[in-house]
Amino acid sequence: MKIYMASHIKHARRWIDLRSKIYPRVTIVSSWIDFLKNGEVNCTPEVLKESWDNNVKDIIICDLLLLYAEPGEPPRGAAFEAGIAYAMGKPILHIGDRPALGTMGCCFEYFETLDQCLKILATEQEVQDVINSRGSTARN
Repeated sequence: MKIYMASHIKHARRWIDLRSKIYPRVTIVSSWIDFLKNGEVNCTPEVLKESWDNNVKDIIICDLLLLYAEPGEPPRGAAFEAGIAYAMGKPILHIGDRPALGTMGCCFEYFETLDQCLKILATEQEVQDVINSRGSTARN
């Protein structure tokens, strides 16, 4: 199973660490988490465009998107990424601050904590059950 991690860039280290713990059962395909150089982002316009192009490619190949936002943390770019995944009919698992998403939150399966979400990633069947319980988000 391939998942795309959508969150504030400050969480990149968390996803890098998680990647080694859940592979090969789950593969994190978010290439943006490896864009950090010495803990900082090189934010030239060229690098940002390349990064967003890669984000879209990563979302295309993922099986689901995991949206993570801590309390009081606006999802900004992560909400944009979730919109891309939603338009593609990808399931979205949302962890964290539900009010930050407003009415968009009705489209996602919601979890209060990362640990709670990771428990359902234990098997593909559990993930499929969550997806099926929400119905398809495919756009026509």
